[in-house]
Amino acid sequence: MANLVVLVCFAVIITKIDALQFNEGDVEVECISLKKAITDSITSAGITFFADHPRDGQVFDPNSVEPFTPSVLIEKFYGHEASAVQFTEAITTIAYAAEEVPEKRKDRDDMRRNLYSYIKAGSYDYARRKAGALLRNIAEEFVVDSPQWKLRSCIFEDKIYDVLEALEVEHYRILNEVGDVKFGHFLSLGIGSTLAFVIDDTGSMGGEIEAAKRRAREITDFSRGTLDAPQDFVLVPFNDPGVGPVTVTNEAAKYHEALARLRAHGGGDSPELAMRGIQLAVENSRPGSIIYVITDAEAKDARLQDTVVAQARQKSIVVTFLLTNSLPGCVKRSTDGNRQCIELYRYIASATGGKVLIINKGGVFRATSVVQSSTKQGIVNLKTVVFEGNRKRPHHLVHFHVDNTIQELLLEGQGGCANIYASLPKQSKHMKLSGKRYGDIWSSDIELASINETWVGQWKLGVDVESSSCEISIRAKTTMGYVFTLFSKNQDDSSNTFQILQGNPSADSTLGVTLDGYGFGENELGEARTAELKCVSKNGSVLHSADLKSTKPDELRHVFESSVTKLDPFYIMIEGLDRSGNHYQRMHASLITPSNIRIDCDLSNLTIVAGSTVRTNITIVNNGLKDQFVVTTSDEFGASSLLSSGGSGRWTIPSQGKLVRTLTLSAASELRDGTAVQVTIVARGKLKESFQHAKCTFVVGQKKRPRIDSFSVKTVINARFAETVVTSEVTNNAAVGREAEFDMLLPKAAFITAIRVELQNETIHGVIEEKKKAKKIYDKAKERGTVAGHVAARDSSTRSYRTSMFVEAGQKVRFVLTYQQFLIRARGRYEYAVILKPDQPIRSLTVDVHISEEKPLSFVRVAPLKTTSANLVDDVPPGSSVTFGRHNYESHVRYHPDLAEQTKWSPKGIAGTFSIEYDVQRDEMYGDIAWNNGYFAHFFAPPNLPPLPKMVVTVVDISGSMYGYKIKQVVDALTSIIQSLHENDKFNVIFFGDDATSPMNNSMLEANKENIIKAVADIKQIKAFGGTNMSGAFDVLFQTFNPYMPELEIKEETSGSGSGSGPDKELSGEEPIDNAEGDVTTTLELSKRDTGLDLEYAKMAVFLTDGRPSAGETDTKKIRKSVKSMNQDRIAIHTVGLGSLVDYGFLEKLAHENGGTSRRIFEEIDADLQIRNFFEEISNPVLNDVTFEYPAEKTDDLTETTFSVFLGGSELVVAGRVKPHDEFDATEDFVDELDIMPVKASEMIPGQIRGKKFNDETEILDFDIDLKKTSKIDDSRRKIQNYTEKLWAFLTLQKTLLDASIEDNKTVKEELNARALNMSLEYGLVTPLTSLVVIRPKEKEAIESELNEAAASTTSTSAPITTTTTAPAVAAFDGDVEYSEYEDLHEPISDHALSLEFEPRGGPLLRKYPVRRPTSARLHFFGSRSRTASPGRSGTGFVGDPHFVIPVKPEFKICFNFDGLTGEIYNFVVDPLRQIIVNGILINSPAPPGAKRVKRTYVSTLGIVAHRLRKKILVTPSQITIMEPGSANLTLPTVERFTVTKHDYALQVIPISTRISIVKIGIEGLNFNVTLNRRRRAVYSRDHLDFSLFSDLRSLSSGSDGVLGQFRDLISRHEHAGKNMLRNVTVAEDGIRRAQIHARGKNLPVVERSMPIPGSHEHESTTCWYLHKNGVEAMKRPKSSFKIHTLFDTPKFYLG
Repeated sequence: MANLVVLVCFAVIITKIDALQFNEGDVEVECISLKKAITDSITSAGITFFADHPRDGQVFDPNSVEPFTPSVLIEKFYGHEASAVQFTEAITTIAYAAEEVPEKRKDRDDMRRNLYSYIKAGSYDYARRKAGALLRNIAEEFVVDSPQWKLRSCIFEDKIYDVLEALEVEHYRILNEVGDVKFGHFLSLGIGSTLAFVIDDTGSMGGEIEAAKRRAREITDFSRGTLDAPQDFVLVPFNDPGVGPVTVTNEAAKYHEALARLRAHGGGDSPELAMRGIQLAVENSRPGSIIYVITDAEAKDARLQDTVVAQARQKSIVVTFLLTNSLPGCVKRSTDGNRQCIELYRYIASATGGKVLIINKGGVFRATSVVQSSTKQGIVNLKTVVFEGNRKRPHHLVHFHVDNTIQELLLEGQGGCANIYASLPKQSKHMKLSGKRYGDIWSSDIELASINETWVGQWKLGVDVESSSCEISIRAKTTMGYVFTLFSKNQDDSSNTFQILQGNPSADSTLGVTLDGYGFGENELGEARTAELKCVSKNGSVLHSADLKSTKPDELRHVFESSVTKLDPFYIMIEGLDRSGNHYQRMHASLITPSNIRIDCDLSNLTIVAGSTVRTNITIVNNGLKDQFVVTTSDEFGASSLLSSGGSGRWTIPSQGKLVRTLTLSAASELRDGTAVQVTIVARGKLKESFQHAKCTFVVGQKKRPRIDSFSVKTVINARFAETVVTSEVTNNAAVGREAEFDMLLPKAAFITAIRVELQNETIHGVIEEKKKAKKIYDKAKERGTVAGHVAARDSSTRSYRTSMFVEAGQKVRFVLTYQQFLIRARGRYEYAVILKPDQPIRSLTVDVHISEEKPLSFVRVAPLKTTSANLVDDVPPGSSVTFGRHNYESHVRYHPDLAEQTKWSPKGIAGTFSIEYDVQRDEMYGDIAWNNGYFAHFFAPPNLPPLPKMVVTVVDISGSMYGYKIKQVVDALTSIIQSLHENDKFNVIFFGDDATSPMNNSMLEANKENIIKAVADIKQIKAFGGTNMSGAFDVLFQTFNPYMPELEIKEETSGSGSGSGPDKELSGEEPIDNAEGDVTTTLELSKRDTGLDLEYAKMAVFLTDGRPSAGETDTKKIRKSVKSMNQDRIAIHTVGLGSLVDYGFLEKLAHENGGTSRRIFEEIDADLQIRNFFEEISNPVLNDVTFEYPAEKTDDLTETTFSVFLGGSELVVAGRVKPHDEFDATEDFVDELDIMPVKASEMIPGQIRGKKFNDETEILDFDIDLKKTSKIDDSRRKIQNYTEKLWAFLTLQKTLLDASIEDNKTVKEELNARALNMSLEYGLVTPLTSLVVIRPKEKEAIESELNEAAASTTSTSAPITTTTTAPAVAAFDGDVEYSEYEDLHEPISDHALSLEFEPRGGPLLRKYPVRRPTSARLHFFGSRSRTASPGRSGTGFVGDPHFVIPVKPEFKICFNFDGLTGEIYNFVVDPLRQIIVNGILINSPAPPGAKRVKRTYVSTLGIVAHRLRKKILVTPSQITIMEPGSANLTLPTVERFTVTKHDYALQVIPISTRISIVKIGIEGLNFNVTLNRRRRAVYSRDHLDFSLFSDLRSLSSGSDGVLGQFRDLISRHEHAGKNMLRNVTVAEDGIRRAQIHARGKNLPVVERSMPIPGSHEHESTTCWYLHKNGVEAMKRPKSSFKIHTLFDTPKFYLG
């Protein structure tokens, strides 16, 4: 821990109190201790936390914390009666851990990651110790070469500000990562104790349970709203054979609910599991708590008694027993030496400082009043003394001092304490104290404020003790005390390194103590002159004492001489004098019991992964006499055990000998990484000095990762669109199997598109699913222990992807991740960044970025590496290079750092961001255009346009939560922003806390030198204070702007309901805000009068806050509505959210609704720079009201085309689709036989850009999109396939997601999310609505089958059965087929119509498709639908999503649903005689709300192969393509009617509507119908195909196969199927028929359902017998065997 240098003297006095150095005569140095720096930084973090969490609506003034100490902070926030003991304990734990000098420098990011995991897992005490090490690591960066630092962890004054700043930022990082609730627990920022009951709930305990309920209710009711209200509640019921359920909560209501559920049950008195119950309460209570055990039975598990004592003492927890039975009949000691019965309970109570109350059952409630006294906060020990009974000298006196901080005395006597009386200071007479007795306990509470006499000074307590011993305990409620921290060091340790004492001090150790005071604030104790440290025995005798001379009584250090560890048990007491000469005293709560035993255990270097088991040795050293020992181990997770040798469980250790035992540690698979498992090891001999306990901690999680052999990032950037492939090759270089992790931080705006994991014998591909479904699969996979990974959000600036794979020893695994992003131009550059955090040096680490643009690159540069170091790096990273090619249209950036460069900042390798900046040349005012494969992207950033003059108002939050480093950063940023304004700009600054004010009197100032100097001076005077009145800030903002803008007219509309009306309200989806009268709606509209006031200025506001509204109007929806109404798009309002507690969603919506942008900035070293950069991005307006116009007849699906402003240094981007020409021309030149080719799109597409410049002058730019112009990117070797379409999809999806995120109308929001989800799935992107799951296909299929089976089972039991031939209700099936659009089909087509011919019936010809008419086929085109045809009526096939129907006989049909994943391809038909194959691709859509199934599945594409004819037919909802070897593909549209006939096949297209077409295919004597369904704007369906046969399955040849074709043989084997297949038909009460069908040698359960008929029309349906589980039980082979790789593949089962 620290170097406590022991000199040859009785006591060493510490003169240098700010460092944990025990050297006498240290020379004073002008420096600040690390402990002081950490204390100040944590105090500052606490101030900010309290300002963000005001108490009972009260405003907390952070500037009131004077003097600047933790105690004063607690006092100012909670009140003058609040105790800072818990906060001080947390700080001292962190600070003392920071003074430990590590053997070697550790990786900071590794330390951070581990610390976050400890806090998230709730291991707060362990986290505090590790936080100290992290803070030391950070501070050391600034002072590493200082000799004073190396000698005494001292920081020179010229570095202290940098260190404090870095430490504060680190606290903010922790808060941002773990959240405010866990951060508050981590720093113990609450006050109050734990109310903990451990209650025997067997049948005889009914009265006791009811008494406990009453007392708990009284405690919470009495203390509600006071500082004495319990902070936590713990309830542990126990009996035999069970313990629990355990209730741990910080809500009184939930605690009472748990108590209300508690009932006495079972048998009467018998041994119960009391020890385990106490253990659980200890594990779940905060340190310093008192646990109350209520029982009337002996303990069955007495073997745990030593562990209970050890665990309680480690947390300074007191255990008190309330017994309603003295247990007279049980044996007092078992054969193994464990205490039993009343002796056991008294042993635990005595060892922990508790009591044993023996009471009758009727007095339980009265006795529990002792609980009520003990739950008060701020209780300290003044003195504890034991008097032995002596009839000859029964009278005893106890002297103690009461100081002016004490509010209440709590006096207790236990045992033979008779009369108790007291004399106050300066009084000679005694007064008998009134109190209450509970068994042999006497208790009295004295509120000192009620005493009229002088009570400050020495008190005398007289006690008559006649028979048995009497223990007197004097405690006090106070705001002042000490945190006692004990340290020990082995006397043979030459390093002089002390460690915090975890057990009893051993005889071979040296003992040291630190006393860190709290509450030594503004009272007169702050200048106390001297203090005396005493070692006091149980009977009050002073064994040792030492004077501690110090100018600060709240920071004391002492090392005891070695003989103290050989004393009898003793208390440590401190006494002091204040400046008035009055005494104060405090006593350490725990009795210190020296031991002859030492336990050595170190688990810190073990690697214990969840689900694994390891073994290690512990050593027990005996420095006393020879003895026999029982050794036990315990922990809260049941992870530890000692390997048994098969003997009696006792081991003999000779004097000065040792015992080595094997400790087995097993971490359960459900334990999360970062869980600190504290193992308590207890050794107890027969001698009283032979008792020792030790706490050893191991952390669950893989400490050392498998070796990364190579890590590569390969990126291609085309037209600002970047596609990145990250490959990590990992080798498990351990001797055992381990998890290999792939962890990648991505930019927030990036979308993952693919992940694959390559093992030695298999490759696993990630699948993108709708988020809820993905989570179900992921959770199921985790339950099964199978491989699974997923994408999760981390914070607002990055997104984290993590997956893992178990790898056997010596094996390799490769992870390949692909993601896309669009680069935004800001401040005149594009930036591409990749975050590198491999957590180890890598021999082959490469980043390759290939840039290819349509315009020459003006510059490409590598930026300095951004690391998490407290000091910013300014140099270009070595190992990087930039080269150019193709006349600067291309560039290649490479980064290949060697091992030395990687370990420059950390032994764990690089941990930072590698970034590239570039820009393109701009020679055209209209910008540049990229065109590829039917899509274009227009980039507009005109050069050399003069900036508009601007009016800018910065609106800055200065509420209390901005205290400290944040306000300093904002002041620095504001100063730079004001100083950067141009002379023709105007500005103002508004500050808001409880109120909003402007030091510039709400007027716009010209940005001249004089005004800027004054504004900067005003800015530097601001202090953080008050709440967060955002609505008031906006009121002042518009008051400031109003004189310079067109006026708003106020209109009042009367409405009877007061709710308003009109189309705007209906569209908004928001309820109006009722006013006082309830019948007048006020609206604001721009006046039509032109005021002419400063219209040439661009007007903007920058609104910065770190919190949520807490003063004024606090409803963010109402604030947004008010701002939007007052603004009317006159001001661009930009928002900045600082930190993690801000309501960033509100800020995003506010900015978006008012023409601005938003940015989230976290508290980092460079936060002020980030704020300045954001202002630079948004403060250079060049054009207003920019509009892009493209011809609607030639373009479609445009992204956003109107922009309120173009900012210099940025770029406006519009993307869209170029419409294909869709006309035919029968007179043009012929092309190849049967080839129908569309004309190339028009070569030029005109367009125009409009925008307003200075003085409202309109800038008009005309341009043409030249589609024949050679693309520089298309000619590049580094080209992203369909990059413009991907860019268009990216921008469209990004905008849809943004619109959905800010939309308040629930219906509109759902529609936008559904649209975004459809697009995410279509383009395979991981967005906030989707997730990527990595799992083995077989496992995924099994999980999906399980999920679908559950859903289908629910559906089948609830769906109504329809026997009519009309269409069933939608609830009868989960389909989305609209049969009404078949209404004009009435004429069936003959099964034998293979040579179909239709004559033209008039109407216009299709426009200009050049056609070469075939010699053996006639093509006819119809412009009307005067003649119609109906599809086949066999009813065999699939329809919708998809429902398969197979008629076995006309009156007997079987049916099933068929589910799959987007992109999966299945074989539906194989006809071996005709050699015809039909395959289909599946696509998913979300199921509507309330649907039983988790998703819908459709068939998006069919591939038909006729092998003998060497033909392939591709059918999609939008087109049909016929492919033949040696001929060009024939692509036919599906929106016009025509027929193609040849000698060996025929194809007819019948358009029914714009959404549905029928395709009839006749080939090799087999006829199909395909219905094309187009659902372009549908939310819960997809463009899809329905498929049916003209006749039933008998039209297929024998031996046919496939999902559909396999049932051909089933029908053949059952000519009398109606009788033979259907069995055991039953009718339930609900009318649903169930039965079994005999198929494939099995009886399969079926239920009668209603299904749509494949190929039918007019809503026709049929009844069928429904097979569960996708019909797999009726299939020839597993479902997966029908899956194929490509659309025209031949299935493997057909190939044999």
